[in-house]
Amino acid sequence: ICYDPYQNDAMKQLGGEYMTLDEVYSHADIITLHLPLLPTTRYMINNAAIAKMKIGVTIVNVSRGAIIDTQALINGLTTGRIRAVGLDVYENEDQKFFKDFSHQTTKARMETWDPKLALLRSFHNVLITPHTAF
Repeated sequence: ICYDPYQNDAMKQLGGEYMTLDEVYSHADIITLHLPLLPTTRYMINNAAIAKMKIGVTIVNVSRGAIIDTQALINGLTTGRIRAVGLDVYENEDQKFFKDFSHQTTKARMETWDPKLALLRSFHNVLITPHTAF
């Protein structure tokens, strides 16, 4: 099953069944995100969207971090609605990823602490990897 505002005949020929976004949320065991970050897609995965998802859904985001509202993701993990998460992007990645903090003092590093990222990393069912497209 899939959702795209611009349906693709090749996907249909491969057996893809297009549904509305709400139908995908309620039917999919695994939701993978492959889309650009636009004003219309920012926080597409939020508390309201997660509430529509199957209990035990797995979410994989390989597009852009701000597609997902991080606090909503944490809420879904905490309540058990989301079983597992795979991310190679993060909402505030421009402030954290691909930077060398090794030269900073512990105090300076703590001043740039990201509690949401730290909490996500603490979940046993969350995998965060670098976004290294090619």
